[in-house]
Amino acid sequence: MVAIGDETGNIVVKDWRYPNSPVKEINAHSREVNRLTFSQTSPSLLASVSNDYYSVIVTDIGEGNPKKIYTSCDHNDFARGVSWSPIDNTLMTCGWDTRVLTHYIDTTQENAENKGAGVDSKECVDQDNMENG
Repeated sequence: MVAIGDETGNIVVKDWRYPNSPVKEINAHSREVNRLTFSQTSPSLLASVSNDYYSVIVTDIGEGNPKKIYTSCDHNDFARGVSWSPIDNTLMTCGWDTRVLTHYIDTTQENAENKGAGVDSKECVDQDNMENG
């Protein structure tokens, strides 16, 4: 699988092992995508970080349409780096706020049915618009 993020926040995913497979397009972020990485333990999980609202998004690109299963806007400045743990679905991110954050991605069926698949309930706020307006 290959994932490419662009300056508009869109992500394109293609499985080159199957040339006739469709390209999956994800409108994940509102600003440029800084980093993308697939989980080593759950290969259908794609994590992305961006300059939009200091956000981290995990998308399940498995069967069917891509589905956001986790979002976080806990960084206080642009999120710039992302890496999965090699042993579980723990995600580490870093940003211009000089913080390294740990995100625990719950992919259990119970969580998906009862808790909105791990998507944070708080809204990420556009800090630029708050400062300028």
